[in-house]
Amino acid sequence: LDGIPLAIELAAARVRSMSPADLVARLDQRFKLLTRGSRAAMERHQTLRSTIDWSYGLLDVTERRVLDRLSVFAGGCDLSAAEDVIVDDELDTFQVDDLLTRLIDKSLVVAGIDPSTGAVRYRLLESIRQYAQEQLEGSGETAELRRRHADHYVARAERAHGPLRGSSPEEWIAAARREVDNFRAALDWSVEVVSPDHALRLIAPMTLHGSVGEPALEWSATACTIPGASDHALYPVVAGWASWSATRVLDFERAEAFAVKGRDAEERLGVRHPTMARAWATLEFYRGDLESSGEHAREWVALARALDDQYELPHALAMLGGALYSAGRIDEAVVELDEAVRVARAYGIDDALAFPLLFLVDHLAVEDPERALALVDEAIEVTTRIGVPMGLANAIGAKGLLAMRRGDWVVALTALSDALDVSRQIGDLANGCASLYGAAVALSHLDGFESAAVLTGKAESLGVRGGPEWIEELVAAHYDTLREQLGDPTFDELAARGAALGFTEAARYLRSETERVLGGFDG
Repeated sequence: LDGIPLAIELAAARVRSMSPADLVARLDQRFKLLTRGSRAAMERHQTLRSTIDWSYGLLDVTERRVLDRLSVFAGGCDLSAAEDVIVDDELDTFQVDDLLTRLIDKSLVVAGIDPSTGAVRYRLLESIRQYAQEQLEGSGETAELRRRHADHYVARAERAHGPLRGSSPEEWIAAARREVDNFRAALDWSVEVVSPDHALRLIAPMTLHGSVGEPALEWSATACTIPGASDHALYPVVAGWASWSATRVLDFERAEAFAVKGRDAEERLGVRHPTMARAWATLEFYRGDLESSGEHAREWVALARALDDQYELPHALAMLGGALYSAGRIDEAVVELDEAVRVARAYGIDDALAFPLLFLVDHLAVEDPERALALVDEAIEVTTRIGVPMGLANAIGAKGLLAMRRGDWVVALTALSDALDVSRQIGDLANGCASLYGAAVALSHLDGFESAAVLTGKAESLGVRGGPEWIEELVAAHYDTLREQLGDPTFDELAARGAALGFTEAARYLRSETERVLGGFDG
């Protein structure tokens, strides 16, 4: 078998049902290499394919049918998905488990226990999956099986919508993340066959603050481009998330385009969705139009109250409070922020806590630092527990800001570097920009002037400013310090170098500079 592990594995699986002599005889018949192309790679490829041909040829008709149909799954599946997708009039649901076991015994299906659930997941090795896809194409069943696959994962996404917005979303978030490849495959099918209904129903339930991971947010833009999508009832919801997602990467032009299309669709459909108000409030907040952001946030709050939507309300109150706080209307802001935290706690909407706590921590930093620190720790704990990286970046960033308030530059630098790492992992430039500015200020206070100038240049290139007045004052003083220490030409050169860094490069640069500066820091 030319030492090919898969070929050996497939042949060895036959030892229980075939004598060694019979095995050798069959291999001799089926594994003669083609005479064309004598390169080693070609020979190994031909041998591998012949190995799969041989093993496939020993399956009965029903086993082949199940194997072929399993190839529509991406990244594996659980038993319920297999039963739902591959069963038809000729294949009974109760046969599936037995047939999967037989294919596992023949090393054509791999089974593993999901440690988080204890349930079995089934998958095909990629070579086997590609081979089985070819067989499925030849049978003429591909279109029907991919439709069934999409139907199943759309239904699964819709079932997850309520729990993802509930008080204990952790299990549902983890379950959705396990199926991300299958969700992507379902979306691909929706685009290919021009089914906006499948695409929008698939994505709308899963885009809650990226809790199922960033792919669902990225897919929202794809779904909105499918012909006919703008006439669907869910279009404003998905367009709102497409806008929100574009805002997070500071693509304001694209964010506004989706927001306008979503609002136009609402006018045509005669509806108003909280998600569209969220999109506009977030876009205007990061563009710096705090008055407009506040107006849209008030609309969001009103819609959430009218719908008695316990999930949307704390998020909306948090945005309203954040806009008011950033505009310097502190007393008004604290009222909204306190209510956001109270509602989030009352209904168990943990992923709504990080944003309002960010501002409340700043407000309490001077008058009640112990409570401020307790709020930070709470935000970090809940966002870590439920697995919402965007909220976690906010929470760790708040810890950094709190340390900046009290002049603890070592803690501030460590926290802001950690926050930027989280933002980098999910491509969140909006939060990442704040971390860059804060880390640059901390570095300059620790005599890391050159690296501070580099990071300042990167933060400037992203173009997001704003925040509490004391931060603006600190950043302004920071510029003066760097120019005084480095001189204008050197500062400008280092800032230009920073501006040219990619976001990931900047995060890695900050991490290395943090380790270097703190490694030599003597307290």
